[in-house]
Amino acid sequence: MNPTKPVNLWARALALVASLALSAGLASAQTSSGTIEGRVLNAGTNKYLSNARVVVEGTNREALTNEYGEFRLNDVPAGPAQVRTTYTGLDTKVTSVVVSPGQAVRADINLTSAARYGNEETLTLDTFKVAAEREFEGNALATNEQRYAPNVKVVMAADAFGDVTEGNVGEFLKYLPGITVDYVAADVRTVSVRGFSDLFTSVYMDGMRITSSVSGNSNRVFEFEQISINNASRVEVIKVPTPDIPSDSLGGAVNLVSKNAFERKGAQFNYRAYFSFNSEDTNPFRQTPGPGVDKTYKVLPGFDFDLTLPLTPTFGLVITGLTSNQFNEQHRWQPTWNYAQAGATPANPYLQQWQLQDGPKNSFRDSVSIKADWKITNNQTLSLSLQDNYYKSYFGNRNLNFNVGTNAVPTPATGTPLQWGQGFVLSTCAIPTRAPCGVPRPASMEPSPRPGTANSRAGTSRTWARRCRVFRSSGRMTSASRT
Repeated sequence: MNPTKPVNLWARALALVASLALSAGLASAQTSSGTIEGRVLNAGTNKYLSNARVVVEGTNREALTNEYGEFRLNDVPAGPAQVRTTYTGLDTKVTSVVVSPGQAVRADINLTSAARYGNEETLTLDTFKVAAEREFEGNALATNEQRYAPNVKVVMAADAFGDVTEGNVGEFLKYLPGITVDYVAADVRTVSVRGFSDLFTSVYMDGMRITSSVSGNSNRVFEFEQISINNASRVEVIKVPTPDIPSDSLGGAVNLVSKNAFERKGAQFNYRAYFSFNSEDTNPFRQTPGPGVDKTYKVLPGFDFDLTLPLTPTFGLVITGLTSNQFNEQHRWQPTWNYAQAGATPANPYLQQWQLQDGPKNSFRDSVSIKADWKITNNQTLSLSLQDNYYKSYFGNRNLNFNVGTNAVPTPATGTPLQWGQGFVLSTCAIPTRAPCGVPRPASMEPSPRPGTANSRAGTSRTWARRCRVFRSSGRMTSASRT
């Protein structure tokens, strides 16, 4: 006979009773609570709001909406409940619902701003009103996204700054804090974050790394000429990485969040047609020379559109397209200072070369994007996106260089040598008199005094010296070249 057998039987019996009691308690708790779910919409823009805060008053139940404006609050006590919804820049709203035990109650919430849109949730705004509020809505989105972000980042809606020249994403990024852009002619090519080299700035689309075909060399710098802002809903500049971001982004990362089929209520089609021109070429019907060998039109058309088409509550399409054609007149000049030759020093350099450049440029950009979004479950969405970007530019640079050279030995040997030193405080004047700066002109060259005024030699000498300081060059100009 085993004396421990009765003890084991009693222990098993107690465990069975405890599990039955626990199951009954859980079943009772579930039948005494329910779920609140819904979506939060900005009634002024007809867009669903991400990271809107939804709280059941008097409880610790709260949630933030996802990128489609959806929220779900579980284990809410059965009975009447007050749901408070807040979003930066919009009025707080309290909604009353009745929660049934074991059931889910629907609460779709429309937020508005009485100060900007009025007290009605169903709004009819004219075009000028929408354009005026676009900047404010972009700032509100940025503030709200940054407020609930797990790291330090800058967020801005893609339409916050209005129309972006030529569709270049870099033209948008340059307005954000902590960003430095590098121009090639009139276009932004690369971006630096927090002062680091553009080699350490990664670019993503919806969190996925974007490859880049660099035009000038074989490094991994991403060139923003290859992507269009028309495909993006908002832009995030990530300054402090999270664990899902590769560690090679020392400066930071740029994440382009694409438009999705569920961010707007109902189907929506937006389009824009325009002409681009500059103040030097305003006739749309006349061809003029340049930038190449043929005559071309300088007033060029452009068009872009985006179509959001939610076909069902769980499936939708987003189609965007852009064509941008632009001609730029570019008039530039560049000085070259010499710090080490012909007697020059870092403290006393001379102007070796002055370059004048006429650089007209044509830019052509085409972009098309098709994206399909399928909500598999309430918490999972499968997206398939296809983008094609085409960019072409033509430079017609013509340079005129004025160069005094660096060789101190003249050719021929009897010529005037190129000299520069500590005694050349202001340099030799590049005007017909060729008198050293600071030296009074001969009396024969003094201007005649104006009636009723005194013309002292000292006053004239000071004027002469000030004129000479403008040139700050050495010797005579020995060569001029045109390329």
